[in-house]
Amino acid sequence: MTSTITRIAPEAPMPVGAAHAAAWEDDQPMPSRPFFGVPRGIAGRTIVVGASGHQWADGSIESVASIEIVGHLHGLNSDQARELASILLQAADEVDGWVAR
Repeated sequence: MTSTITRIAPEAPMPVGAAHAAAWEDDQPMPSRPFFGVPRGIAGRTIVVGASGHQWADGSIESVASIEIVGHLHGLNSDQARELASILLQAADEVDGWVAR
């Protein structure tokens, strides 16, 4: 018996501004993949802000792209708080660029 391996490789490019995309998954109603924006950090802290979303094989983006903050936020000085606010706004702009509102 012969078996055939089918690879999922849609032609859709990564969304503009995405830094990385995972492999395509055999999803319904069509293949899809998670993708991730540029991770942003705060000087002197182990805090990372990142944006992510989910793309379908036709190039469309699921409307629930999101922003995640990883790390300890307690004890920020005023400069670090301003830097966090700035990178959160950058991540929000990134998500807005991916998802039609």
